[in-house]
Amino acid sequence: MRALSLVFAAAVAVASLYPLVELRPGAGNPFAFLAGGLPRWWTWFDVLSNALAYVVLALLLALAWLPRARPAVAFVGVAAAGALLSLMLEAAQHYLPSRVPSLLDWLANSAGAAVGAWLGASVNRAAQRPDRVTWPVRDRWYEQGPPTGWVLLLLWLSAQLAPQR
Repeated sequence: MRALSLVFAAAVAVASLYPLVELRPGAGNPFAFLAGGLPRWWTWFDVLSNALAYVVLALLLALAWLPRARPAVAFVGVAAAGALLSLMLEAAQHYLPSRVPSLLDWLANSAGAAVGAWLGASVNRAAQRPDRVTWPVRDRWYEQGPPTGWVLLLLWLSAQLAPQR
């Protein structure tokens, strides 16, 4: 589960920074997008896809790295980690000529991380109860050995992020 969460985090980073070519020297503050307001043009698809990616990322992080933490600690830790990762990736887009950092993207990513952290903390809390029902997603998410197949599937999906022209 930990390997899967790290591979998914790498896939989110690659998707956020693609195409990672022709870095330009930074002119201005890379965090200026925070004060720039919401963009004039945006689509629901962009907002929902950003949020969904961070829901999955935060859920995987909570399940893999904080399975025995108190729910409040897991929620705050994972939500903050997701928001910080998103902030750093948006700021890194400042140095890529084909990418535009956006306050809306950061807000959608942070909201998705909060939802995923809440889901992960809830699943972990339910798994800690003495009268619990077994949660296959958390306890037995794979039965046939290491998660190599899941990691390869995520790598293949991340390779598909760059559509051919």
